[in-house]
Amino acid sequence: MKCIYLNGELDASENVGPNRLKWGNSSIRIGEEYSGHFHGLMDDIRIYNRALSKSEINFLIKQKP
Repeated sequence: MKCIYLNGELDASENVGPNRLKWGNSSIRIGEEYSGHFHGLMDDIRIYNRALSKSEINFLIKQKP
């Protein structure tokens, strides 16, 4: 299962097999959109090798970087 959380809320998810870091037919790209590059700031991007629980996500978003 891959999940994307935005500001502590589930934004998207997909069931996938192991060792697959793609979203749909595309690789995950940080800072790039279909229409070009992202214009803004990103401040806490993390990629884990397992699905985190909702309680783990909530704990992590309350921690100071």
